[in-house]
Amino acid sequence: MEEMFLPTAKPATTVLQVNLPCEPPEGMQPLFDLLNSFVEIAFIAGVAVATLGFLYAGIRFMTPGEDNSRIAKKAARNTTIGATLLLGANIIVSFLVSQLGTAICS
Repeated sequence: MEEMFLPTAKPATTVLQVNLPCEPPEGMQPLFDLLNSFVEIAFIAGVAVATLGFLYAGIRFMTPGEDNSRIAKKAARNTTIGATLLLGANIIVSFLVSQLGTAICS
């Protein structure tokens, strides 16, 4: 008779994954989990806001009038800058934590 393997629950994937040279103190793990939760929520909210920003810019661009076109281009530019910073924030934080990680571990 074949053995049946039940699928096991995978741990939640984290947005911020940093390889520290050592393990952080056990007492600080809840703080890192809380900060990781904030990062995940901020990332999801930021993607939603960027989507709404591009939607707003597109609607303003389609409405007639020279002023609406100018406003739409400015909104699209600002949304692009914000989305770029949002997507690059993970890389920036990973770099800072890897550089400052030795101070946390010692």
